[in-house]
Amino acid sequence: MLGRLTKDVPHTFWSSDAFAVQAGSSDALWFIRTRATVSDLRGAMTSKEVLAYIAHSDSDVIVQELITSRISGVTFVGATGSLSEAVPGRCDGILRGGARGARWAAADSGVVQWLSGSAMPHGDVDAISTLQARRLDELDQDMTGNMLEWIIKDDGGIVWVDLKTLSLEYLSCFGPNRPQCYEIGPGGGTSYDGRIVLPDTRLDYTGLLDNAEGKGLLCRSGSPLAHLCVSAYEAGVSVLLPETA
Repeated sequence: MLGRLTKDVPHTFWSSDAFAVQAGSSDALWFIRTRATVSDLRGAMTSKEVLAYIAHSDSDVIVQELITSRISGVTFVGATGSLSEAVPGRCDGILRGGARGARWAAADSGVVQWLSGSAMPHGDVDAISTLQARRLDELDQDMTGNMLEWIIKDDGGIVWVDLKTLSLEYLSCFGPNRPQCYEIGPGGGTSYDGRIVLPDTRLDYTGLLDNAEGKGLLCRSGSPLAHLCVSAYEAGVSVLLPETA
């Protein structure tokens, strides 16, 4: 879908058959995008290595061109602003590993409203937020209620690498003031009582979502933009996550 909205995307194949036909003999480097746990992640792979991997894989895979990332992150676009989280290098730790990075809320203009975490200098966050706001305006579709993953390249340009279609109900208020707690999904309330308590938002805990139905999760740390939180929202499971420094 991103490829229909902007040219600022890496070359991506949504099926193994398409990759084999169109890029199986390419000299480019690739990586596998899946909802796999951290232990299953692969780094840079040649075309030959990708073909060997998908020949023995039982799950659907997305093959994406490897772009060196100076900084990478993820952003949820709200009604009047956005919440972002990023780290130098790749952001797999945020998305799948239960880690957190520099987290900030920004107005639609890109002006940073607050920043927490020590992963990045405030000046870098200001520059990224301003660039991101401009690039969001240039997309051919309103991104309100959606989540986008992105990369800042070595030359300072931005590349969009993934889009998740959610809704404004995904995340509770996060600006203009820094919240004490995030609520993912509607209907769970802010009470901690009865929730399944997890140490963080690593994707390995996805298997617990069936047990959390009707109870909800309380994640002590991690990111409200992690894949676990998205999976919980899609499963109708409420998540509470405190805002930590």
